[in-house]
Amino acid sequence: AQIGLKKLIEQNRWNALIAGSADAPVCLALMDIPREHRPPLILLYHGIPPGDPFADLFLGADYALSRGNTESQYYLDLGLPAERIIKVGSLSKECFPSAEILATRRAQARLRCGIDRDTPVFFWALQYDLHTFKQPTPEEISQLIIDSFHHLSTEPGFRKSILFLKYHPAPSDDPHFSFSRRQYPLEKFLELGESGISVRLTTEIDDSLQASDCFIHHESTLVGEALYAGVPTISLNFQTGIARSMLGKAAYESPNLHSFLSSYSSPQAIAQAMNKIIESSAEDAYKSCCRVWNDTFDCGRTEGLVRLRRLMQELSATRQESSQTPAEQGK
Repeated sequence: AQIGLKKLIEQNRWNALIAGSADAPVCLALMDIPREHRPPLILLYHGIPPGDPFADLFLGADYALSRGNTESQYYLDLGLPAERIIKVGSLSKECFPSAEILATRRAQARLRCGIDRDTPVFFWALQYDLHTFKQPTPEEISQLIIDSFHHLSTEPGFRKSILFLKYHPAPSDDPHFSFSRRQYPLEKFLELGESGISVRLTTEIDDSLQASDCFIHHESTLVGEALYAGVPTISLNFQTGIARSMLGKAAYESPNLHSFLSSYSSPQAIAQAMNKIIESSAEDAYKSCCRVWNDTFDCGRTEGLVRLRRLMQELSATRQESSQTPAEQGK
């Protein structure tokens, strides 16, 4: 694939290239092509940009597509000029839904899941272990979550709850998500039944996430979907030092229901964050998610696509002009 792409790029078949990952075939092909012989490169990352110099600097992106202020600041810190950062907002959603729409969606989702309106529901998007240096093991993270729910069950007024587990879909060609499932075996979590937590598996988010009260993740890209569903979030970051969050620092400023913790936080701290969410009102949950969603995404889908189209038109015109001979340019 790289050899074929390299030849096509060198034939000037495209006015611009959009890449989402440094290990994609098109990016690997670009590493063998001098910058002056290639079309402009536009980066649109899946999730938060990794901060890897190999990905961010060696490829030398000409433009970066940013969803909002958090990603824009990241690229600015890397040294990319502001005029090379194109804010496209959410390319899948137009705007944050109203409280009435979210309430209706939640009621319908709970009906389809067979869950009554008052049962606390948690959703945990599991990761998989890539054996990163000084990162907690899957066994340690599993025990942390179990201990957190055990602490939650001792809170005054605790009600029997439901925990949806969604395994990470990797490798993508494996329909059984064996990477994540083997590292976080289901039977380990079934002991939560002793604390009044019923565990369910889910492979989708349409109903299970919409029916939830609290979304627990490890800086998962699903956090945007959780916000859009009006579900407050708890991030358990894997990093041991100071790290950027996908939602940005402002998302966790008080007053707020969202929490940015780590996999080294205590079970008590995580349980406290969970209890704060499930004891909050529907109005507070809506306001919290609406504010963070609007801060995270600079604009909606239509405006974002208009901005992207404008950029592509400008690049196309520039490429066509540069490819003309002096005689053609003088006409």
